[in-house]
Amino acid sequence: MIRRFSDTLKELLFGIAILWVLVLIPGVIVTRFALYYVIGLTIGSILACFMAITMENGIRASLALGEQGGPGYIRRSSLVRYIVVIVSFALLGIFNDDCIIPAFIGVMLLKAAAFTQPFFHKIFSKITDRRN
Repeated sequence: MIRRFSDTLKELLFGIAILWVLVLIPGVIVTRFALYYVIGLTIGSILACFMAITMENGIRASLALGEQGGPGYIRRSSLVRYIVVIVSFALLGIFNDDCIIPAFIGVMLLKAAAFTQPFFHKIFSKITDRRN
């Protein structure tokens, strides 16, 4: 079953994409290893999108499970998220050390996008109000 993304998640993913571009351009200019920077930042951004989607799915599922199964489901889904990120960083460290810091920056784009989400919400609401 394919679930529709909520408007908040769409705005969050849009924020990650916009911030990815904003962080990518100066990083490529400043960094010596531009290819590794792009690869690391892209992997980190994909991980950030994965984390945002699984967080929303986990919250929805835990609300559906109620007080009995909800907290346990949240713990398990958080553990899966953490393991995926740790394994991804370990693989990056094994294959190429130069990608780790940009990948960390990419994952942190989730936090930055969460702070900028209200700004993008205002923009999207103005656009949808004009259409209606």
